[in-house]
Amino acid sequence: DDTTAILAATTAANGGIVFFPKGTYKITTLSLSGANINWLGSGAGSSIISGTTNSTLIGLTDNTITGWKNFTGLSFTSSGTYDRLFFLEESQNVSFDRCLFDASNCTADAIADTAAAGLSKYLFTDCDFTLGASTPRGIYNQAAVGARHVALNGCNFKVPSGFTGSILVGADFIVDNCRFDASLVTSGVYRHIDAESGTAAGRYVGSFTNCKFLDGGSTGFAFKLTSVAANCDFAESNNVFVGGFSKAFLMGVS
Repeated sequence: DDTTAILAATTAANGGIVFFPKGTYKITTLSLSGANINWLGSGAGSSIISGTTNSTLIGLTDNTITGWKNFTGLSFTSSGTYDRLFFLEESQNVSFDRCLFDASNCTADAIADTAAAGLSKYLFTDCDFTLGASTPRGIYNQAAVGARHVALNGCNFKVPSGFTGSILVGADFIVDNCRFDASLVTSGVYRHIDAESGTAAGRYVGSFTNCKFLDGGSTGFAFKLTSVAANCDFAESNNVFVGGFSKAFLMGVS
């Protein structure tokens, strides 16, 4: 169990690089309280942080306004059941670059934050996500609208047959050049994007550009917008929709 060693190295680094050479690092759960964290792996698939079983694999508890947390070239997975891989809480300026998230054994989300007020920014670049059939949400931004901005660029999401959840949930997502692959889902209802959750009148909701959405012939939706609050800003452009989406893949916007 490498939990204690990783925590000690992170504390000692005090914002400096904690390097994970190629290998698998077993943990139960990690609560990281430092304002500045910088983890660097040898590449997703090479440096693997693997949990056994718990509620949260890694939690970030610091909300220092000037703080930052960087995770690069790492894989996060579990051999047993977890609620989620990452709980970001109210952390500031969190970035994931070229990471892999295998949430096949997660029963709540791959990644989530809190509903508390306050501005945070989360950035995912060139990351890969795998969800399980029983994982209801991929990334869940449950904060009040305008409190958390989640940006994704060049990311890939893949869900298995039987998936009935939502890949991205909440408001304030800025998504470009991402791939949402539900090509194995041939029946049932699911949502690539549930953009209506947490919206408030006259507030920003999301932007989705240059993305590809794949469906296997189900009655799923690319965007769930039925109950978006009035006068919100939602934009989608230059996206490609492939597969068996119903004609109403964009549900009515209020």
